[in-house]
Amino acid sequence: MKKMNIGIMVLDLSGEYTLEFLSGVNKFFKDKDVNVIITQVKLPNLPYGFFEYQFWAGYNLLQSNSFDALIIVSSFFVSSIPVNIFSSWISDLAGKPIVSVGSDLNLPNVSYIKTECETAFRNLFNHLINKHGCKKIAFMSANKTVSGEAKERFSLYKQMLAEHGMEYDEELVYDGNFTTGSGETAMKVFTRKEEVPFDAIVCANDLMAVGVNNQLSRLGLSIPDDVIVAGFDNSIHARIIEPRLTTISQEITEQGYFAAELVYKKACGETVPKENNFTLKNVFRQSCGCIEKNDYNTDYISESGEKIGNEKPYLTSSLSEYMKNNDDKQKVYILLDVLQVSDTLVDLFYRFKQILFSVDIRRLAVVLYDEPIENTKGDDFILPKEVELALVLDREHDIESVYPGIRFNPREKIFPEDVFDLDYSEYVLEPIFFGEKQYGYFMLKMGETNYSQSHIYIKALANAIASSYEYTKKNDENALLSKMNEHLTVDNDKLNETSKTDELTQVFNRRGFMFAGKQILALTQSVIKSGTVFFCDMDGLKKINDNYGHHMGDAAIKVVAQALKKTFSLNDVIGRLGGDEFAVISGEVTLDKIEEKNKMISENCAALAKRKKLPFEVNVSVGAVAFTSNDTDLERLLKKADELQYKLKKEKKVARGDI
Repeated sequence: MKKMNIGIMVLDLSGEYTLEFLSGVNKFFKDKDVNVIITQVKLPNLPYGFFEYQFWAGYNLLQSNSFDALIIVSSFFVSSIPVNIFSSWISDLAGKPIVSVGSDLNLPNVSYIKTECETAFRNLFNHLINKHGCKKIAFMSANKTVSGEAKERFSLYKQMLAEHGMEYDEELVYDGNFTTGSGETAMKVFTRKEEVPFDAIVCANDLMAVGVNNQLSRLGLSIPDDVIVAGFDNSIHARIIEPRLTTISQEITEQGYFAAELVYKKACGETVPKENNFTLKNVFRQSCGCIEKNDYNTDYISESGEKIGNEKPYLTSSLSEYMKNNDDKQKVYILLDVLQVSDTLVDLFYRFKQILFSVDIRRLAVVLYDEPIENTKGDDFILPKEVELALVLDREHDIESVYPGIRFNPREKIFPEDVFDLDYSEYVLEPIFFGEKQYGYFMLKMGETNYSQSHIYIKALANAIASSYEYTKKNDENALLSKMNEHLTVDNDKLNETSKTDELTQVFNRRGFMFAGKQILALTQSVIKSGTVFFCDMDGLKKINDNYGHHMGDAAIKVVAQALKKTFSLNDVIGRLGGDEFAVISGEVTLDKIEEKNKMISENCAALAKRKKLPFEVNVSVGAVAFTSNDTDLERLLKKADELQYKLKKEKKVARGDI
């Protein structure tokens, strides 16, 4: 019987919530005949980061038929975007049994876990009012986010005030965004401790509570003697801050166990309710005065008043934590040191056995695409229909296979069925990318489930594979060129001419364009005086290649070259800079004629595509800048024109609703 594969879609592998959640998942599946495959998926099209959007390719991997069921930790995703948008983005997964943690995704076959907060909020307010005599309770909200959880916690704050006969005062609500910095910023409205109008403040999460605590302490207020601070989550920050934080515990490990139990039932064909409630609990610590400040042996006081001991008494674990952190840093150093040499893929793969031992990676499988896939921000990543299994290393069962010659469709199965189908394991599944290129993906098993460290190993391995991929490709190209040179004698003049001409379009290549373009610009000192540099980028070449094949993509590129030739005169310099990028230098086009030329380019592209009966439109985004005798730096002019065309391309995508 084939082992069951359960996929887990998380926002990141280094966050505390993720680590605790996965420990609960691991606890449930430990004795089951199941592979747990964890995939880190970053949201696309968000305005932060450089290449984090590349992790969205992990979503495509989860669509594979290899997965019998999925857990989606949706609560973190929907803190950045509305839940309905997130649901539409992942709708292709809805055919599988899914358990969503934190949000109702409103998709077929999806059950979700709803955290029941009302009881814990009520217990907290009863505790603050009846035990500690609080009379003015403020709220540190996360209303600056789009999170449904933030809205619910704010609503419960107002409900608890009403239940206790307290009047809601909007002046006692301070808005943040779940970060420590936003908590500190909110409290900076007070310049003196006498200005603080409340005796307790409940925060929508622990991080903001830490920020509130820090800023109020700077004002000279004593926590909890002057003001009580309470949080929400029971994160590690709540346990190590001074004073340790009273909070509402999400019981994250237990949630992970519960989610694993539900998804296993769904995968086995059992009926699971759409909504599944999970009740939270209160933990009372030093920030409300329930534990003495010098008591490091008590973790918290429970709702029933029981003292719960600290499994890691404060300060006593500092040495072991230091030693562990030091060991982790040493492993990263070893990994980076071993991977710094440029190798072919085969050489790199044979060295991986030593590398994996040094960082305690037990199993590793690598799948590569036939060609790197350009994946710029805003593009839809499309998983190829055929890939190659490049490497299988399994130290636990002494299996080593480099390029075994296995090709398969990753949309049907993410790996061949006999790869690692041996015993229970928890894996991390990640795309291999560098910059804007996707090279494949790999799956690994750590010796210890140290996910916070594994994401560093993963990035180092991915970078090494990408580098070796390019190195191997260049080596193969050079070897082919050398072989050709052994059999061919080419006239030097012809070779020189060919080296400046793009083979596909017969316009200048980058080298020829830069050479001829600089000569044209040099004439501005005496003859031309001024002109225009155009930067042209074809729209949607990747989709044309994916949908119609690369031969049709080449046909579209030829259309653009022909349209430019038809638009500009013989005195202008036209070149293909690479891929779908073209440039033109014209000493005849002035600023007032740029729009006219842009229109002509579009019309000529459309007419030529129609004449050649291409089954798609050919469009170009164009940026243009003027040059004068005082401004002839071709590299700078091209860069500026490129920036203008990129802005135009982005506006087109917004107009089409692609962004």
